[in-house]
Amino acid sequence: MITRLLIPAPLYDQMIAHATRGLPREVVGLLGGSLDGQVARVCPLRNIAGSKAFFADPYAQYQAERALRDSNLVTLAIYHSHPEGSATLSPDDLAFARPHLLQLVIAVRQMPFLTSETRAYQIVNTGLVEVPVLVGEH
Repeated sequence: MITRLLIPAPLYDQMIAHATRGLPREVVGLLGGSLDGQVARVCPLRNIAGSKAFFADPYAQYQAERALRDSNLVTLAIYHSHPEGSATLSPDDLAFARPHLLQLVIAVRQMPFLTSETRAYQIVNTGLVEVPVLVGEH
């Protein structure tokens, strides 16, 4: 189990920019890195679902996961945004979550000014565990 997610600031900024560009729709992507939780790559994916949901283009997801493997990285997390929402998992998020991956949620709000909040979760046998997200140089 990954106990924390370590995201270098430039990669965190890339993920937040993806969420912001996608407004008012949800966005989705993958985070790749090492088993100690260090993120080394952000893989934005095309969302083929409606405006208040996310579903990654399956072929794009396959290509991203293959590129991560080819770079000796593991898929650590699936991230998606909640425009004007909270950084918590919805019932649908939980229903479709892949338990072996962290689920990272980005809450993006436009009013009165652009803000964002991120939280990550791991699904374990006993339920849902929040995993700290640390941004900066690690």
